Amino acid sequence: MRQSTTLFLILTCLLGFFSQKATAQVAPVFDQYVQEGNNGSSAANIIYLRNANGFTRVGYLVFDLCAFNSATTADLVLTISNFNAGLANPQTVNIFATGSDWIPAYTFDNQPDNADLDSLGSVVLDDMSTELTFDLLGAINTQISAGANFLVVKLESPTSNAFVQFHSLESTTGLAPAIMTDAVPVVNIASSTSGYVQENQTVFNTSLVYLRNASGFAREGYAAFPLGLSQTVTQAKLRLYVSNIGINTLTDVDIVAYEGDITSGLDYANQPTTGGTVIGTVSVVDTATTMQIDVTNYVNTSIAAGNVTALTFRLSSTTGNALAQFHSNDNPDASLHPSLVIASTCIPSLEARQEVLCVGDTLFTSSDTFFQTGVYMDTLTSSCGADSIIQYDAFFIEDNTVTIDTAICSGETLTVFNGVSNVEYTTAGIYTDSTTTGSCTYKVITNLAVLPSPEPNLGADQTIMETESIVLDPGAGFSTYAWSTGENTPTLTVNPGVNASLGSNTFSVTVTNADGCEASDQITVIVEDAALKPTKDAAMREDKNGFFKQGGKVELKKDLFGDLSTPRGEGPSFNRESYFGFDISGFSETEVTSAVFRLAITNFSPVPFNNGQLNTLEIPVSLDFVPELYMDTMTYPNRYSAQDFFSVQTNLIIMNADNGGFIEFEMTDFLNDEILAKNIDQFTLVVRAEQDTSSTLIRFGASDNSDDALRPRIVWTSPVSIEEFIHNTPSLKISPNPAYDFLEVSSEAGLTEYRIMDMQGKVIQTGDLNRFEPTRVSLSNLTPGLYIMAAISDGAVLTRKFLKE
Repeated sequence: MRQSTTLFLILTCLLGFFSQKATAQVAPVFDQYVQEGNNGSSAANIIYLRNANGFTRVGYLVFDLCAFNSATTADLVLTISNFNAGLANPQTVNIFATGSDWIPAYTFDNQPDNADLDSLGSVVLDDMSTELTFDLLGAINTQISAGANFLVVKLESPTSNAFVQFHSLESTTGLAPAIMTDAVPVVNIASSTSGYVQENQTVFNTSLVYLRNASGFAREGYAAFPLGLSQTVTQAKLRLYVSNIGINTLTDVDIVAYEGDITSGLDYANQPTTGGTVIGTVSVVDTATTMQIDVTNYVNTSIAAGNVTALTFRLSSTTGNALAQFHSNDNPDASLHPSLVIASTCIPSLEARQEVLCVGDTLFTSSDTFFQTGVYMDTLTSSCGADSIIQYDAFFIEDNTVTIDTAICSGETLTVFNGVSNVEYTTAGIYTDSTTTGSCTYKVITNLAVLPSPEPNLGADQTIMETESIVLDPGAGFSTYAWSTGENTPTLTVNPGVNASLGSNTFSVTVTNADGCEASDQITVIVEDAALKPTKDAAMREDKNGFFKQGGKVELKKDLFGDLSTPRGEGPSFNRESYFGFDISGFSETEVTSAVFRLAITNFSPVPFNNGQLNTLEIPVSLDFVPELYMDTMTYPNRYSAQDFFSVQTNLIIMNADNGGFIEFEMTDFLNDEILAKNIDQFTLVVRAEQDTSSTLIRFGASDNSDDALRPRIVWTSPVSIEEFIHNTPSLKISPNPAYDFLEVSSEAGLTEYRIMDMQGKVIQTGDLNRFEPTRVSLSNLTPGLYIMAAISDGAVLTRKFLKE
């Protein structure tokens, strides 16, 4: 018997082997039809041909040429799913072919011209036809000789106002398309390990096979394969499925092979420097979907060595500042994993047999005997020396009758084992299942009742203001309640700032009735704040001569240096300042007691020469006011000048420690005296750096940010309103922010307890606080991300966002 590596190879191959010159089916790896006016494939369950003005459709099939080594027959067979006899009849189908290095996916407007294809002839169909059969052997041999990886077959009908439809790969009602052939068998050996190593990292990352050639960001990919073949192969190709080609549109890839699986403990620094075999270089273009490299000679050399149980292929990009990404074993679609495509006249085979015997009987194999239910492997050797494995699924049944009286909840499924297989039931009734073999019968009689499940109802989604709360009630009379927030009470009170945050919050409850059946319901509660929000915002960027991106980015930068190679004051400066336009015509307050303009800092990014000063850089900024709404046509040269501004606040310091948090400009007097007292409905706020910021770029959350809490706003209070929860007075003090392993929490008002919530309002951690002294709160149980610290002070809730790194 061969070693376990051989068995692993066989069990990871795509089965369905056939002996040499036996007839087999080769399915296309891709099929589609393209439609005029629809710019692409319109359906996945048919191959559709039509010739009608405005409705023309053309079909395509793509076959892997690896499957046709030494073929002497190759007949395309398409099963007709629909032939419209009421239109033109008979109908002609023209067939064309070409080769491709990749799996192409065409659109109607981006498909090859017939003049660029090989015309193979025509087939005439009528309403009595059930299938289309066509000999493709010549086209296959032509493209194999040309070195192509795939055969592309194009089908179109020149018959006016007629159509025919064929079953495709997606069909569930008829035979899928295939080529019937006697070619040499092909097996796909799936990779056992794949991933990449990255410069300056000490891990083997399995998310992708990632190649990049860039200083400081270099990456090299690896794919390892088990090898259990004993005879030389006709062909072997390393196949990788492309997920992304970026930066450059052409990437040259070097391939080096090693004996064994060398990926264990691999990182960028300890990659092998000797012992590899250079396979060659292949170019990958940005339209590629698959990369295939011929490794036949290397695989045969390894097989001849006799003691090689695995192979590893190393891939690196030689194109400067380019990247190529391929799917790895982490992709849930196993068909996209790296593979070795092997064509051989002598490959392993696996036959599955089911054996049902009575208890007390014996299962005899070529090498052993068995007496109980189980899966047993019997390994033989074929005439050419390959493993021929028989997998026995053995079931030993009793001569017995079993009665089951049981109940399930509505919507559940009962699974009954009949001695050999599982049978499923969802409705009430009396069921009999039996298995008979030889002199014994195992019978199961099931008396099944179905109990009603509870029907919790939280109602329609709701929107509330941050100063409000609502009670969620799924209904009375249930035995237990389990809320997504951890409570087990019959109702749940949603309190913004405590168990809900600004924006969308999802709450769910699972209830159990007296019969023990459970069901769930969920509701989305949107919390809106009472703040004044900009009508529009944008960043004015000098080198773009206008808005950097209207409504997409708000940024701050003042740079007298230009760049690292330009003396101070002599180069392009790439300055940025941000504009926030407000329309408050619907604002009913005539006076506020407090107001701040708040911005969320989402990025604090210096250039390399001042990166070492990151935590000491202080950026003074100003907030200015213009009593009108800025125009979208404004450009950097004709933006507001200094005399147009009214100062609101100057010398507000921004530091890296603020990154991930908020900065606030005091504007109570400004809002009262310059806006409300003068009945101004529209105005613009401008944020500028007051001096050279040493090339540091600061980015703020914009109005279209996906997280509402990060959007710019004026937070205000009035004698008759309650200040929003995110900015309570007295203030909640937390540091450091961003934090790593702890937060110090305090407030001059005195605190008693805290809750840490995620951005969906779910309580993650709770604890007590020292009323009059700062309390250190451990963050060791939190994963990196954005959270809300909610602290209790004499019944009031004080909250602050913080970033856990």
